[in-house]
Amino acid sequence: MKLGYTNVKQYKGGLPDWIRRRYPVIRTVNYPKVNIPLMYPEQVLKKIDEVVILDIGGEELKKIGSFTQGDVVHIPLDDLEEKYGVLPKDKQIVIVDVMGKQEEIAGRFLTSKGYKNLAAMAGGGRAWFMAVRINKKVEKEAGAKMSEKKE
Repeated sequence: MKLGYTNVKQYKGGLPDWIRRRYPVIRTVNYPKVNIPLMYPEQVLKKIDEVVILDIGGEELKKIGSFTQGDVVHIPLDDLEEKYGVLPKDKQIVIVDVMGKQEEIAGRFLTSKGYKNLAAMAGGGRAWFMAVRINKKVEKEAGAKMSEKKE
């Protein structure tokens, strides 16, 4: 017994590639064209107490790691339209997905809702978790050197 669809294919390039190739698309929403600036993980780490990290990666990002620093709001991109109201407008919001590919969509949506101070995490969650690991290693090594000097 078969349930559901049996002949389903995935378009490898996704919707952005489909649009780039000028295939037909019916737009139901027209978000404003905005340039969301990039912030590198190291920059975000330096400003961790001043920003809100918006995790739009959902379960896929959780498989890579979890955010343990800063003010983090978890709203999967699919739920953003219903839940964006919990985000503050008085702090910079750094949008993060898994690979750094969907932040523009979230940024355009949030801009349409009046959010102005937005940034996208360069390299996405993968880059963030790598930077945090490197930063912890550097801090640990610096701490070890300091204790050696005291002796």
